[in-house]
Amino acid sequence: MKISLDNMDKDDGTVTVYCDDQQAAIDDQSIEGSMWEAPGDLDVAYAVICDRPGLVAALEADGYEVDTSEYSPP
Repeated sequence: MKISLDNMDKDDGTVTVYCDDQQAAIDDQSIEGSMWEAPGDLDVAYAVICDRPGLVAALEADGYEVDTSEYSPP
């Protein structure tokens, strides 16, 4: 499942994760201990997770295809 990470406007140690496929996110249920949210008025699903060293590698190891264009590692 392809996901995007975004922490560019955050300084609280969290990362917003986006998935363009709402149904895939709903089926996945959770990511890094946070539940996916898929509001009907948005075209994406999202979750807020804690940032940490090695996050991208851990997500890739879990099978996610990770877009980091809006992400800066801690």
